[in-house]
Parts: sequence; structure tokens; C-alpha cells
Amino acid sequence: MNICAATMVRSDRPYEVKEWVNYHKLIGVNKFYIYDDFSEADIKPLFPKNTKWLSSIHDRELLQCKLYEKFMRLAKEDKVDWLLLIDIDEYIVITHKPNLSSFLEEMNNYPAVELQMRNFSPQGNVGDYKPDKSIFDTFAQYYRPSFDVKTLVNINRLKKPFIPNNPHHFIKSAVDCLSNIPTYTTKINFKNKKDHIGYPCNINVPAWINHYPLRDLKQIHSKIKNHSTFIGDNEHKQIDYVLRYLLTFTNPNVYEKFNFKKQMAKLYKKHIENCDWLTT
Repeated sequence: MNICAATMVRSDRPYEVKEWVNYHKLIGVNKFYIYDDFSEADIKPLFPKNTKWLSSIHDRELLQCKLYEKFMRLAKEDKVDWLLLIDIDEYIVITHKPNLSSFLEEMNNYPAVELQMRNFSPQGNVGDYKPDKSIFDTFAQYYRPSFDVKTLVNINRLKKPFIPNNPHHFIKSAVDCLSNIPTYTTKINFKNKKDHIGYPCNINVPAWINHYPLRDLKQIHSKIKNHSTFIGDNEHKQIDYVLRYLLTFTNPNVYEKFNFKKQMAKLYKKHIENCDWLTT
């Protein structure tokens, strides 16, 4: 099965990018499409030779959605089977199958699969987290179930590439990881990018995405500055977003626990062995 992960990268930490690439190769990704959004680090050597790099896009309004259309078009041309539209701080976790291929084989009759996100907290990490520590060790346990998802697109069932209205819910007949059509908690308007929140939070599922959006103080400062430029909001709105995000973790009733090292022990061991610069 030809499985491609496609993403936009802006990073000054090559070890973060390298771990993301190695992990997804380990679980079954065999191709990458990358848009390098002015990374401070040289990230090209971190990707396989068959990686395709997208050229700069000058019109930055809805940039991520425009990239999705380009990624889908490339996937059609390259005869990719499944296109994983995820970010560099998102890790796909499959608990009931040995790899992505065996999971997606069961989903071949559907146009897309939506995987729910689990937002992990910085967990007291103030300084830069160490390059020799896995992201699974540094942010080991606490997460908040998210209303949002990311989409895995079945390219063989995609009629025509298009520019989505938002980067989360954009294929109407997509199913969840249990092959069910999700029952949204609010009505989804696929024509209005502002009305996409409403995915039911369900932690009793066999597949999801670990999301590590805020990792340490330096990265948070960078996110406020760069993300406000990226989406067109001002820095005050980004600061408000960050504070709201962090404050939710002060309420013990909203977070759950998942320890990747313990609960995915075999995969964790292979991942550490595959990343020879990491220590446990």
C-alpha cells in the first residue's frame, strides 16, 4: 500500500522533525510531501530521497487548505492510496493493528477516515526540551480530548482534488476509526470554515492522533509570533488562545492519561531503537 504523509513545516529544531519522520516511517508511511515554510533549520536531509517538496505559495490566506489541494493533486498523479494530512506536531497512534497499512486496508470502502486528536500539555516544561529525549518521554501522560480531527484521505475514492474550507472536517462521507459516520455535537457546515467544531470526544477508540501543540517556552513564543502571521490573527488573539489552552490543564476534570512508553511498549521500543540519537 502506498501511504503518504503530507504537511507544512516551519522548524528550528531538526531533531523534532527527524523523530516525526522516523516514527511515521516505522508505522508504515513510505512517502512524504513537504512544504517548507521558511524553516530556520535545514530539514531536507531528514526526509527520504523520494520526498516531494512544494514551491512557495505567495498568497497566504487559507494557506494550509490550499496546500491540501496541492497535496491531493500530487497524490492522484503519484497513484498514492492514502494521503495523511497531519502536522509535524501530530503523531498517529494505532492500538488494534500492527501498522497503518493493516488499519487502512479495512477502510478502503470509505472516502476518508477522521482521527480524533488528543492535545497533550507541556507538563511543566519551561526550558527547551532535550534533543536526546523522545517526545513520548518528554510529554508522557496528560492530554485533553479534542473536538477536532485530522483526515486520512482515500485517494482512490477521491473524484477531484479541491481546496477545503478548513483543515479538519472537509469530506462529508468520512468515517471515524470504527467505520461509523460521526454524530457531531453541532451541525457541520462544510461551506463555512468557521463552523467546523463539533466532533464528539470519545477516548474509547483504537486509533487517534497525539497532538503536541505547546512544548516549551521558546516554542510557545515562536508559535504566537509565527501562527498569528500564518492565520492572519494578531498576537493578542494568539496569546489568548495559548492561555486558554494552558489553563484547561489546571482543571483535573478535563484531562485524561495515556503513557505511550508503557501502553505502546513494543512500538516505543522499536521507535527508540530506530532513532539512535534518543535515550530513555
